[in-house]
Amino acid sequence: MDWRKHVPGTVFARLMQHNPEWCRKNLGERVLSLARDIVITGAIDHIASRQEDFVIWRNPNYGAPKRAFYQSSVQLFTAGARPQLWEDFDPQETPKWVNWRFGGREQAWISERLEWDEAYFSDKDGVYGAGRLARGEYGAGVYEGLPENACIVSFPGARAPWQPEVQEMHPWVKEHYR
Repeated sequence: MDWRKHVPGTVFARLMQHNPEWCRKNLGERVLSLARDIVITGAIDHIASRQEDFVIWRNPNYGAPKRAFYQSSVQLFTAGARPQLWEDFDPQETPKWVNWRFGGREQAWISERLEWDEAYFSDKDGVYGAGRLARGEYGAGVYEGLPENACIVSFPGARAPWQPEVQEMHPWVKEHYR
């Protein structure tokens, strides 16, 4: 791990995957980055085979108070495609201001640094968030049944697919989570 930009107790460590040299050496030339709080519910070949140099999940809840434009749980990229995510990050200064506009940490930083016209994943690709807001009030989410085209479902926030209460709320999680 490259500790130069580490901020203890945060997910900013995932930004290291955008350090071009470290990424090529440790992860390879092409990376599909999935957060550990996701559940793969179907084939993801169409996700992993996209050809753009950088593709990220666009947050279906953007517009709700303090929600970032991008959600970093699902990213596909060529090593070095967006080096500013690593290079511009200052572990002393960035955490002081990064969540003012969006809330959150890594997602807020990514939303601040990337153009808002990046290639993205959405519910049309089968990428969903497990609904934590009022039923369907915002964005595309899994609130009850699993959508037919779902292939990746993320559990951002304090909920996680390994929690018994989450598995009880979403019975399909037990079937797919490993």
